Amino acid sequence: MSETLAESIGRNYRTAQEAVANEQFEDARSILQSLVPLLEEAHDSAGQIRVLDELGHVHELLGDLASARRSYESALQRLPADSPSTRLLLLHRLAHAYRPSDSARSRTVFLECAALADALSDRRASALSRAMIGQIDITSGDPEGGMARLLAALVDLPPDASERTHLIEHAAYLSEQLPRSLFLQLLESHVPPGPLALALISALAERRARR
Repeated sequence: MSETLAESIGRNYRTAQEAVANEQFEDARSILQSLVPLLEEAHDSAGQIRVLDELGHVHELLGDLASARRSYESALQRLPADSPSTRLLLLHRLAHAYRPSDSARSRTVFLECAALADALSDRRASALSRAMIGQIDITSGDPEGGMARLLAALVDLPPDASERTHLIEHAAYLSEQLPRSLFLQLLESHVPPGPLALALISALAERRARR
């Protein structure tokens, strides 16, 4: 890579980061898009992957999920086989980008995420992927099976995971798609007595009290 090209890439990348920090997402998108061919010219595949990942995120912030998916998929195509952790991150983002328009495709990608997370012994990522599968199933015509999967994923999620409280509240919200007696049966079957079960029951009670 020539010194001039390296300086141009570094300068534009810093400008893109500043634009994101200032919530100037259109500017950030334009700059990141311009960086992809420069990084290709520089034969910097790692830089391309990083920029495509960030570009996908900016597309999402702008509500352009189709372009976000293309960016994540392009990054995945460039990813070497010996980067499973980065692959897991990109797949997880791709699955989320598919969810609003293609729940079946999103579910398939989340399944791939869960399998890869299990291979990496990443308990948090595996549980989050399976929780998303459960939520998709609940809203796609299988509320009982989906809730069972969501509750099982919550059991496996590390107690200190930042997503835990949100998922508990979301499980209580989605439980309204089942008879209350069935939800309590599933809770008893899939969640051992303890803090998680109490948190789920409390979240359900709070939702009922707000009605």
